[in-house]
Amino acid sequence: MNILLVDDDQSHAELLKVYLQAHNYTLSHCNDPRMTLPYLETHKVDVILLDVNMPHINGIDLCVMIRT
Repeated sequence: MNILLVDDDQSHAELLKVYLQAHNYTLSHCNDPRMTLPYLETHKVDVILLDVNMPHINGIDLCVMIRT
């Protein structure tokens, strides 16, 4: 399963990556929410984990953008 984490906190991303890889998941990380839509155009993702409180675009607005 391919998981995309969108979070500006690198320490959260590293912690989740270690945990999920130990359980045979693949985790990709976008630390800037503005890079999420271009990433999704070229990569298959099964699950997206969004941080709500990010600079530039919050997670709720990004979720709306992804769904449209």
